[in-house]
Amino acid sequence: MNILNLLLPLIVALFVTAKEITTEISVENSFEICPDECDPNGCPVPNNECLAGLVKDHCDCCFGCAQREGERCYEEKFKDQLPDDYPRYSKCGDDLECRIRTDLESTDKPEAICYCTMNEPICGSDGVTYENQCQFTEARYKNRNKLFEVDNQPCKSRPQIISPPEDTTNNTGSSVSFSCEATGWPLPTIEWRLERDGGVEIPILLMDEAHYEILTNQSTDYANISWLQIMDAQREDSGNYICVAINTEGEDKAGAYLTIGNFQKRFDIIEE
Repeated sequence: MNILNLLLPLIVALFVTAKEITTEISVENSFEICPDECDPNGCPVPNNECLAGLVKDHCDCCFGCAQREGERCYEEKFKDQLPDDYPRYSKCGDDLECRIRTDLESTDKPEAICYCTMNEPICGSDGVTYENQCQFTEARYKNRNKLFEVDNQPCKSRPQIISPPEDTTNNTGSSVSFSCEATGWPLPTIEWRLERDGGVEIPILLMDEAHYEILTNQSTDYANISWLQIMDAQREDSGNYICVAINTEGEDKAGAYLTIGNFQKRFDIIEE
């Protein structure tokens, strides 16, 4: 074995070590070391997709893209709460605040992300409802500021039944329930009707209160969900039950057929 073969592993090890040291110095310089004087002429030009606006870097010199909602961020005040190797991310953008996450598992490394500080819904001129100011700002930048705010509430929309009732078959004397969920703005109200011969729809509220029970709750910011329960169902309760969602912009309907019979007894007779 010649001397070159003996020295080769040592040379490789020294090369790798030198590279790692250089990389660490480079990273440290990019995050920590700032010039004595800021030269704006030497700053890189930010790209056109800065959807949360522009912010200055940690040296308070060059402008760059701000971090968006949900993206990681860094602030000096969190230095003792974050790992030593935590990258110095850019600052948060318009209407955003950098906060330490509180929803992580105990085994996860701490991190900070950008949270929106203005969380009221916004109706845009494109007819889209944005959940908060930050999402609206991103859309506005994408549209080159051609998008504008129409209202500081959800856009008005006709009701839409997103979870209709389903056809049901059950025995006499049983308790039967239907559910129906509808979205829209203003928040739609939900009515239940029973379709009789000739297509006449009779509101359940005008029928026997002891036989029917209706419960309605708000399921999301823009949706209501309603349940219709029929107690001690009999054959004459068979029919088409219609869910009707209504607001000032219109209505939407969906029906489900209920079949009530003595099915269990018939099954027992066949078994015998």
